[in-house]
Amino acid sequence: MRDFPQELVDKVVYFVADDPGTLYSCSLVARSFTPASQKRLFAHLRLSLETNLSRVRGLLKLLGHPPHLALYVDRLDLRCPNLQWNQRTITMFCDFLARLARVQELSLDLAMSTKPWKNYSAATHRVLAAAVSLPAVVSVELDRFTFQDPSELTDALKPCSDKLRDLQLSWPSIIRDAGATESGLATRLSRLKVHVGDVRTIRSLASMGPWASLVDLDLFVNQLKAANVQPHLQKMLDGSAQLRNLCLDINIFSDDRPSFSISSLSELRSLEIRLSRPISSSAIGYLTSILATAAAPSRLRKINIGIDLSDPWNVLRIPTWNGLEAAVLDGTNAIATTTEEFNLVLLVNPRNNTLNADSYHCAQQALRISWQEMPATEEQKLILVIGATGAQGQAVIDALLAPPSSYAVRALTRDPQSKQALELAARGVECVTGSFQDFDSVARALEGAYGVWVNTDGFTVGEMQEIYSGMRIFESAKRTTTLRHYVYSGLIYASKATDFNLDYKTDHLDAKGRVCDWMRAQSSVVSDTELSWSIVNTGPYMELLFGGLFDPINIRADGTVVFASPVGKGTVPMIALKDIGWWARYTFDHRAETSGQELKVTSELVSWDHLVATFTKVTGIPAVYVPQTLDEWWANFDDGINNPIAGDHTPGDGSTTVKENFSAFWRVLRDDVMARTKDVEWVRSVHPGTYTLERWMRENNYKGRAGAVMKNSQDGKRGWGLNMEVVEKL
Repeated sequence: MRDFPQELVDKVVYFVADDPGTLYSCSLVARSFTPASQKRLFAHLRLSLETNLSRVRGLLKLLGHPPHLALYVDRLDLRCPNLQWNQRTITMFCDFLARLARVQELSLDLAMSTKPWKNYSAATHRVLAAAVSLPAVVSVELDRFTFQDPSELTDALKPCSDKLRDLQLSWPSIIRDAGATESGLATRLSRLKVHVGDVRTIRSLASMGPWASLVDLDLFVNQLKAANVQPHLQKMLDGSAQLRNLCLDINIFSDDRPSFSISSLSELRSLEIRLSRPISSSAIGYLTSILATAAAPSRLRKINIGIDLSDPWNVLRIPTWNGLEAAVLDGTNAIATTTEEFNLVLLVNPRNNTLNADSYHCAQQALRISWQEMPATEEQKLILVIGATGAQGQAVIDALLAPPSSYAVRALTRDPQSKQALELAARGVECVTGSFQDFDSVARALEGAYGVWVNTDGFTVGEMQEIYSGMRIFESAKRTTTLRHYVYSGLIYASKATDFNLDYKTDHLDAKGRVCDWMRAQSSVVSDTELSWSIVNTGPYMELLFGGLFDPINIRADGTVVFASPVGKGTVPMIALKDIGWWARYTFDHRAETSGQELKVTSELVSWDHLVATFTKVTGIPAVYVPQTLDEWWANFDDGINNPIAGDHTPGDGSTTVKENFSAFWRVLRDDVMARTKDVEWVRSVHPGTYTLERWMRENNYKGRAGAVMKNSQDGKRGWGLNMEVVEKL
């Protein structure tokens, strides 16, 4: 550093430091620079603080030394991905921010992991309030902020309410909260960038309008159904009369071809559209309709379209390409006379570069086409998902594909023409035919994969076959030369946890639990040539409240919703499917940390008293919990409860019945056998965004029973129904 030449300072764009020591060393060298050079060097500062509190202390000390960085920093990007928050940390951190009097642009990422602070929401509120109170700040970017009370975001933004012009939000929960309480944002902001990850977010954005001052809008619409996006996005744009620059990054899916218009944007100068892989027919429909109306904004002079064609399977679907070609050609013809610049950038996989500019014919000279090969370093890791078309598998795929993603997905399915498989294929997932019981098909599906998520279906094949398959799939994975990470979706070994008491013998738990026990005896090596394994130990889905096991059993004449259960005073470690997806992605992202580990995850420990109270709080609908004995609970159902629990078995074959299996399961839940294995504090320290029951109900607009969740139930294989004569009396 002592030889750092001053003449290079004028070429510095931003300064990056991963600890105060590095920054301090550079500041010592910079003392000999001219004030102008010092200002140039430190004007845009990027800092990353890890887990050590002394680093925050070091920053405070550094600000007091010449060349007094606080005098120079006008743009600060601060990342604290693992900082352990407590009262002392927050006080020091706010003191640090208070010294940055010149900062105009502030970007904060305050994710929390390891030891959680119970009042984390208050901590983030305090830090944000300190940040936006800086006298010069006009631009704020927030990433991974969590607020328990929606009003906290509004309160934190009040100090800069009259000057904030640029707001970028990476977590959609923030904009939902803002929309619920602070419509004034829409009249002040000139620039907005937000990740739209669910329908509530785009609905909230639309309802906050009209966006009278908005000039620049950058929306990333991630993996939503087109029908849910179109009306709200259209409403938002129609209310943005002053919009000059629009950027839409579209990643949507469904079978329809939505209609969409930008004709109301009379001030629009620049339009950028990015189509992210996998490209669906809906995305092409959006592109077609946008370009068809692009001639209406008379001031529109520049259009950029970026299309990701980097298909990891070496197969670019011809109908998809033909649709894109037609969309671009038709759009070019429509606006060729008014648009000065029309650029098309196509990202292709070098392994699949069968398309080229010479084969792309376009009569309009205004269209400029450039081809960019995807760098080899960005090639995606292929993850095989076994159980892909089930409720859990679809949640895992959602998480793996959520951008930014380094993963591509291959799905093993018995029926590639099933509704679930066709929906996956429409999103660019490679669907291959096979069954987890057909070990040859599993071996073929594993070829070329980097990782595999294994969720076998004991409710179809039964306990013994699930155990055997779990072992054989692992053995096949060990023989696959490309495979590096094997992730098994496990459950508690209930029999072992209760000293093999037959009252707790639950087939669907014990089968996966035995496989987990066996896996722990296998080696797990993190290297470029060997296989490592991880176990994600889950639990009952929160979505079973929609139907299948935890849903209300009756609605009385006065409207009271009845939740009947033999769970007693026990707590059920429910987990939202989206949380399972999050943990799947986390495990693949953190191979070294999770190698040879069993992650015992959950969302919330739910008692039925809490369930009923939360339901009424969220919906306003009266509800009661009716505790029942097991005999009373089984009387609510028809004779189907005496059928085998495994769908492939036949009545009377001597295998475990529905009643036998779930009687033991309810005892496991009633006596907290499963709940005792879950450390909710640890779960939330790693995954601060973990669902609570209340948040899940609100996000899903939960009103009670809504239909089947498990794939077997959707396919009509559940085999047992309600005894209405009994249920109506509850």
